Amino acid sequence: MHEEEPNLASHLADLRANTLIPEGGLSSVIYCGRMKNEGETNEILAVHRDIVEREVNSEGTNVTGLLMGQGTGVMHFIEGPSHAVLRILKGLHEHSHFQPGTDGSCTQEGRVVYSVEDSPKRYFPEWFSCVLAEKKAQVDDLTNETSMEVVHSMATGLIDMGTRLNQAGHDVDIATFADLLPGKTLILALCSSSLFFSLAEYSKTY
Repeated sequence: MHEEEPNLASHLADLRANTLIPEGGLSSVIYCGRMKNEGETNEILAVHRDIVEREVNSEGTNVTGLLMGQGTGVMHFIEGPSHAVLRILKGLHEHSHFQPGTDGSCTQEGRVVYSVEDSPKRYFPEWFSCVLAEKKAQVDDLTNETSMEVVHSMATGLIDMGTRLNQAGHDVDIATFADLLPGKTLILALCSSSLFFSLAEYSKTY
């Protein structure tokens, strides 16, 4: 494609420019990832926290959502200014954890399974992170159709959770909302599905 011809990246840039918001409007994404070893949970979640908090603490940036570790699964719901969300995902992609080691494997890997460029509102009052006990989930083979249903259900649960957190006030125990969160098996299945963008593909496309 000639570089002057319209493409997805230029179309998204136009949409963001039309919001008249410096950071390009409000976006939300769901990231599902896998840790190489469960024993590295604290270190891996610390990487996510550091990259997100860099944006959370930036002047004028307001990023909210949830980071959850569950067994070897990682799920991240991020909502905020479009360019801030993209910087977070790019920061993860460029981190050494996502680069192949000497054995060819990565400390962690993941996919963006849900992405909305023009969210009507943000749902979480702030940014939360937690580690939950492993929750079992029955997962059948993911097809295009079933994946859409699964991700829609996941997004609905997270939005409901954010709404409840807004009403709950401070000092909330995230574990009390575990029924609204996906189990590790589902997170890992989505992470392994080629139906969704890997971090590298998402960063390059958007």
